[in-house]
Amino acid sequence: VSASCQAKVCIQKVNGFQVAVVVNGLGQVNVVPVITGIIAGKQKKLYLGNLDAKRDWGYAKDYVEAMWLMLQQKTGDDYVIATNETWTVKDFLVQSFGSVGLNWEDHVEIDPRYFRPTEVDLLIGDYQKAKKHLGWEPKTPFKELVRLMVESDLKQEGVFEKVKWSINSQVALCLLVRNEADCLRIMLPSIMEYLSSIQFTNIYAIDGGSTDQTVSILGSYQIPVISQSQRGRGQAFHEAFAKINAAAIVFYSPDGNEDIKDLPKFFKYLEEGNDLVIASRMCSGAINEEDHQVLKWRKWANNAFNLLANICFRRHGNYITDSINGYRALTATAYKKLNLTAQDYTIEYQMTIRSLKNQLKLAEFPTNEGQRVAGETGAHSFPTGIKFLKRLWTELIE
Repeated sequence: VSASCQAKVCIQKVNGFQVAVVVNGLGQVNVVPVITGIIAGKQKKLYLGNLDAKRDWGYAKDYVEAMWLMLQQKTGDDYVIATNETWTVKDFLVQSFGSVGLNWEDHVEIDPRYFRPTEVDLLIGDYQKAKKHLGWEPKTPFKELVRLMVESDLKQEGVFEKVKWSINSQVALCLLVRNEADCLRIMLPSIMEYLSSIQFTNIYAIDGGSTDQTVSILGSYQIPVISQSQRGRGQAFHEAFAKINAAAIVFYSPDGNEDIKDLPKFFKYLEEGNDLVIASRMCSGAINEEDHQVLKWRKWANNAFNLLANICFRRHGNYITDSINGYRALTATAYKKLNLTAQDYTIEYQMTIRSLKNQLKLAEFPTNEGQRVAGETGAHSFPTGIKFLKRLWTELIE
């Protein structure tokens, strides 16, 4: 499986035969074998030059089809075979590394030796003539091309099973929102740029009845919005699993509290077979938003609920350090098994407790909790704490 950048393909006569000739094709991309080497433990770094060069990437299989169609014509002619879309070298990096749950920035270094003195910043081709006369057009989108290349190399190296979940499983990202217009204006540009590096099957937003411009802002980024049939954070989780077709869903609140750079980590833990994966604000290596304060009331309350959940329901496995945090992933199979009923902010607590009850496989990793970038949280500490106590009691007596 290989990719070519924009190529001019023409028909020439050689010894009386018509032959398709590729002119100025830039050939196969050598990033993918390095990724395979990293997965296999044979390589650590990739050294590159200009990451901002824009190229017209195409699937060699599609281009060979174009060549075959040229050979069926009665007379030879020149055709530009391309996709009429450009993606940077950096785009290729984020897609290819992201498809296996890696952050490209951890493995790529810029080396001045690889900068070309006569670099062409933009190469793009128009295939309209080929479409008109040959009926040809590219069939393989850029992201699918990257996936095919990575998967092929991983299989050849014998390490495909290590990252099978990341490449083949359908993992959706769900943004949980309600009246978050101010936060979205600040956060969405960087969120969408970062998400281009991660192989989520789909990205959705669950809206809990916003009365500001939340829905229109999401629409401007072409993010499908699912409107809740009734209010409540728990209801958002229920509607996500009812309306999103995915093997697992990662839940993310775009308000600044949750670190977007942790998203690839969920793939790793899902791939290992975990049913519930939690980004913990409390475990070793994590940062809680109250850590800089002397009195950490919310953190202490959270840890009290964590302690109670572990004492009452944990029968095996590691101590769960953050039973409440909403930055988490849950598989669709686990959701069905847990039979969750909470409609409010206690949904995550109930999810963790019932996962412990059912002895599901849980995993945590440390995360850095930030500050809200705008507005105030809708969950007030004291009444929310009372609801958590009621939820704990309900789970104890059921």
